[in-house]
Amino acid sequence: MSDTAPQHSFNVISLEHRLTVLEAALKASDRALVVQAREYERRLENLNDSHKRAEEARARTVPRETYDVFVGQMETFRLEVKQALARSAGAASVLVAVSLSVISLGGVILAFALGAR
Repeated sequence: MSDTAPQHSFNVISLEHRLTVLEAALKASDRALVVQAREYERRLENLNDSHKRAEEARARTVPRETYDVFVGQMETFRLEVKQALARSAGAASVLVAVSLSVISLGGVILAFALGAR
């Protein structure tokens, strides 16, 4: 019987050691899950912030088609003003044409600004 007593205590110690190792592994797994959850939350917040910034940037930009139309209208306006100035003979008519051009340009810019919103 003396041979079984040390073996029995060895089995108890071995089981206690295994239990300790398993408890430590479980605690480590729980800590890893907490760290992973925090990382997922951080990434999700970052994605939400990125989406918000992209929406704000999109709101500040003008679509390419709108810009192209505006550039075309400005080129047409520039040519019309140039032709009007070429047709005008006197200084008074040039002054009137320039004044009208400035007023028209302000109207085009205002119309574009209001239309882009």
